[in-house]
This record gives sequence, C-alpha cells and structure tokens, in this order.
Amino acid sequence: MTSQTKLGNVWRMAKRMSGTCSEAKISTLSLGDTVAETDKEKAEAFAHTFSNVSSDKNFNPTFLQRKIDIETNHKILFENEPARDDNVTKLNEPFTIAELRRATREGKCNKVTGNDNISYEMLQKLRKNAVKVVLNYYNKLWINGTFPSAWKHSIVLPVLKRGKSPMDPTLYHPISLTSMLCKVLEKMVATRLAYHLEKHNVLCAEQSGFRAGRSTIDKSAKIT
Repeated sequence: MTSQTKLGNVWRMAKRMSGTCSEAKISTLSLGDTVAETDKEKAEAFAHTFSNVSSDKNFNPTFLQRKIDIETNHKILFENEPARDDNVTKLNEPFTIAELRRATREGKCNKVTGNDNISYEMLQKLRKNAVKVVLNYYNKLWINGTFPSAWKHSIVLPVLKRGKSPMDPTLYHPISLTSMLCKVLEKMVATRLAYHLEKHNVLCAEQSGFRAGRSTIDKSAKIT
C-alpha cells in the first residue's frame, strides 16, 4: 500500500466513522498500551492493521526468497510479448457495445458506489451516444495499456466480525468500495478471458472451481 493510497483511505475512513457517510460509528480501539479515540486515530489504526495483512512479513522465508529472486532475476516473465496466435490476438481486440452492455446489465443494482458516486443503475440507463463515449474510453485504455490512477484507490470500510470485540482493529473485515466504471471493465476482461479458456480447452478437466456451470462439489462427487 503506497503512502498516497494509505492517506487517501485514512481520510475516507475518517469521514465514514464520523457519521457523515455511514450510520455505524466505530467504537474506541485498543492498540496495545494505547487507545484510538478520535476518528483520525481510528482510521490510522485500521490503515496500519489492514496494510500489515498483505505485508511481506507474513510470507515464510522460503517463499519470500523465491519471490525476490523471480522479481529481480526473471523480469522477462513480466514483459508482454506480441501475440503470434490468431486466437490469442483476438483477446486484444477492442471491446464491442454488446460486451459493454452485457457487463453493465449483469452488474448488481443497489450497490454502494466508490468515490466517484457512479452506480450500475446510471450506466444501465445511459443513452446510446453516451454508451459509445464510455466504450471509446474503455478501448483507449485497453489499446494503450493505461489505467486511471483514481481506479487504484478505494474507500475502505471496516466491518466487525460477528461476535467479536469492537475494540480490536484486527477483528474487522476491510470492505473496499471501488469504482463501478472499473468493475465494468474488469467484468468485460474476465468474460472474454473465460470464453477463450473454455473455447480452446486451456483449462484441465480437473479444474472445477471458478468456472461457469461447474463447482468444486463436482470434483468431490467424482472422488466419492
């Protein structure tokens, strides 16, 4: 988590906990020998706690050494190569209006929006000309390989785990509210990738989880 992201999230969490954006108000948090009482102190406590969850210090030494080795000595693995297969080339083609409309149609309504306050309902009711503008914007990002910096930020809400002490910041779930525009693009990419993998039998037969029409239960049934 970058310092800019952390500060942005701290500010947003402080707004939420002050009651201006949420009905729930976070109680005083216990941080060892100290306590967090003000909204800013609570937000800092949550930011520190949540960022530690994905910290490298949680990796075991063997995995961490392997991670460092790959990122340092095998950078070629992270480079994009020109597609030589026609089937793979199609994955990089511009998105169509049909793909965009499907992604927005499948979005769940009445969802809390990100910091831009754009909802699925708004996207679903856009006129045809407006849809074309959104599609052109997506394709510009897609072709140029760029990503809006604003989409890298989220509003992080701490939700207390059931039956746990509200004073312990480690007992809260971090719920991230991200941009719906970003979610629509992610859905289009995921749908296209899933179609490609299924059509060309890229996935092995044993892979049941995270596939349309299949479940991890299918694998269990075969074993029994």
